[in-house]
Amino acid sequence: MDETIYDSALRRRDEAVFAYGPRDQMTISLEVQIQCVEREIRLRKSVFRRRVVGGTMSQASADRELATMEAVLETLTKLRPTLFKQ
Repeated sequence: MDETIYDSALRRRDEAVFAYGPRDQMTISLEVQIQCVEREIRLRKSVFRRRVVGGTMSQASADRELATMEAVLETLTKLRPTLFKQ
């Protein structure tokens, strides 16, 4: 099976993120977690918009889910200065 550009980018990202050991024995940095949540929020906005228009998701549900992920991002972002104060 041919690797798509997207698959190739994911593979390179995974190699960089998981370079320090097996996935079950590694720590994912705070910066990588923040980047992942930012990507997830962008994806959810796009998907939820289509689902609301298509009638498979209520606007209230979409708003609640996005607010939850944005709260996760805010929490992680607030941790950033705490970890680097030393």
